[in-house]
Amino acid sequence: MVRVASIIIDDAYETIDASQTILDAAKKMKTTGLPDLIVVENEEVKGVITDYLITTCIVAETKDPQTTSVIDAMQPIPPVELTTSVEEALQRLQKYAVPVVPVVFKGELKGLVSVQDCWSVIPAEYWSRFEK
Repeated sequence: MVRVASIIIDDAYETIDASQTILDAAKKMKTTGLPDLIVVENEEVKGVITDYLITTCIVAETKDPQTTSVIDAMQPIPPVELTTSVEEALQRLQKYAVPVVPVVFKGELKGLVSVQDCWSVIPAEYWSRFEK
């Protein structure tokens, strides 16, 4: 069984504090070139904010990105551990409908795992387990 530790992205992710604004998140996404940010509060992982969530929950709802906090638009998702199986990580990604899940070790953020990375190591004969 493949573990998250073998596919973790530990060098191309960014965090944003839950209290920052959506405008702050969008600017950070623009400067880093990353479509997803891990949301933290007091060093604890709370979830993720994605460009898609900003578009659908803020822009399309005509909310003010200068006053709306990241925590109000983020998708809460419990992080996975380095020892979590890739299959379990993929199930969590599907359950919460997000493209990435944060990865922690002993409560400390270590990186993230993407849907694409999970699919790349799951043998085709097991794909039917994950079909909706």
